[in-house]
Amino acid sequence: MTRNGGAGMPIVSNPHRIQFQGVNTGGNDFTQLLILNDTVGGATPKYYVNASATATGVSADVKMFILQAAQGKTYNTVNSSDTTIGTSSTAITGAKSGILNAPFSRGRNIIIGAVDINQTGSGVTPSINANAITLGNITSGSFPGTLLTNSSYSKQFKASSSTTQTRLQYPILWQDNNTNANQQYGFSATATNANAIKASVNAVVIHIKDLSKSLSETVGITDTSHV
Repeated sequence: MTRNGGAGMPIVSNPHRIQFQGVNTGGNDFTQLLILNDTVGGATPKYYVNASATATGVSADVKMFILQAAQGKTYNTVNSSDTTIGTSSTAITGAKSGILNAPFSRGRNIIIGAVDINQTGSGVTPSINANAITLGNITSGSFPGTLLTNSSYSKQFKASSSTTQTRLQYPILWQDNNTNANQQYGFSATATNANAIKASVNAVVIHIKDLSKSLSETVGITDTSHV
């Protein structure tokens, strides 16, 4: 994605290579979620999504929405680095924090994100089982925290000599109702083979409702006397 010109420098991009399998009639599909916190967009910014492939025969379309709000008041984002996933629940953080902070009042939040999986071990067939990618409430403890939602399907990776093949991006969508103030969310994953998969996460939390507000109102009263 570029700002104010298709030929500009990318401001956010896919973290891993996207590898399609060879087929005769098409049918491969892959969704890539890009999340940008643009603090220098200026007035009436324009955004462009560009793509390039190593071969012909690939097509794409784009869905985009823009939320304008004060940072730290209505929304917050996280873009983690790669984390090597183990055979027990592993927090997706990497060198960057993978904690999604929601520094809002008590109320209702929506979390939109994606966990991007990259196969890094060659000659193995790791799997991510159903329920093995999780979004948790980690405000009062450590990863994986209190479960909010998780993956609903399993994924079997093929043995390959390549270690740069993204084979899965798992979308996360959750509405957290009646949440406390200053909520924190964390993403975790579990694989069947250690040191064979890495994961990163891109996510945004949007605060859509306050559950309590103080109300102060001054009312003026005029008294008219009639004689």
